[in-house]
Amino acid sequence: VLANCGAIEIEEGDIRVCKAMPIKSLGQQLQRNYKNKIDSAVEELSKVKLEINDEGIFKLQTVESVFQRVNEMLKRCTNIAVIDSFPKPLKIIGNDLNKLAKKGIDVFVEAYDEIELDKSISISMPIVRNESLKYWNAQQLNVAIDGKEMLVAIFNADLTEVIQATYSNSNYLACIMFIGLLNEHRVHKFMNAKTLKEFEEVKNGQKYFYNSKIPGVESLFKLYKKE
Repeated sequence: VLANCGAIEIEEGDIRVCKAMPIKSLGQQLQRNYKNKIDSAVEELSKVKLEINDEGIFKLQTVESVFQRVNEMLKRCTNIAVIDSFPKPLKIIGNDLNKLAKKGIDVFVEAYDEIELDKSISISMPIVRNESLKYWNAQQLNVAIDGKEMLVAIFNADLTEVIQATYSNSNYLACIMFIGLLNEHRVHKFMNAKTLKEFEEVKNGQKYFYNSKIPGVESLFKLYKKE
């Protein structure tokens, strides 16, 4: 078994002597074998005909699967992304949000601690953020993109376990979550405005306040509007 795994070499002769492979060499060999298997699996699976992507609600079980899904969502985002996140998850997805902003996509973030993000990203911070972090022995992450997809997740305090996480591409659910997160972001912006001038700047800076130029919302209107 060890020989088949490449972990030992066997000297042929009347007495067969087994020699262990250097650990570094074995590690590199195992990495290549594993990568070749993954590449082969991806190539074969990519040949499978894709079925129609029906709407649904899906439970995510691991921390890795949650952040992988968020990464995929942000890559699919074309217009606007809204995020409500405690510090630890926000730090993990920060670079993805910066990349999104550099593409000219509108990004709205509700944060609970100071964080450096791209200057074009709109950041709001709840007045009760400190109390929230003291109260919750957990980390939360809520994401909605384009009114088309949504994800809500809550992890344990050190981000090693998913307590509950749900993803949905339901047009209706995604729109409701999207509008809720966007309005909450706006409310916190208004509450932090200290002067009438700042209040007007917040109002004028919210281009989504007066229209519905959001892909998911527009598609929902087309489906259910009166003729």
